[in-house]
Amino acid sequence: MLRTRNILIDRGNTYCKVTLSDDGKLSEQILFRELSQSDLASLCDVPSNVSLRALYSAVGTSESRVIEFLRERCSFFLYLDEKTEIPLKEIRYHRRQLGADRIALAVGATR
Repeated sequence: MLRTRNILIDRGNTYCKVTLSDDGKLSEQILFRELSQSDLASLCDVPSNVSLRALYSAVGTSESRVIEFLRERCSFFLYLDEKTEIPLKEIRYHRRQLGADRIALAVGATR
């Protein structure tokens, strides 16, 4: 049976917040001042029968090394930013100013 691990990463101004979802069960939120290569490797260390997927959003400049690592290791990767297509037709604020986290909340609220 194929299992799934989702890695949900929200990189803010001060902390990088990470939550894991293993087969739909959410873990406690983990806070990192900076997400290191070894931290990422540990989060991505799953058996071969586990599908690894990730969602990444960032405030300000994103970390390209984190994005590339996740793209290489995950069967599905989504970098959520102001260019990500969403099912909302009307947003009254400029998407770049609104923030990816708030856009994700708005999309989730419509589902």
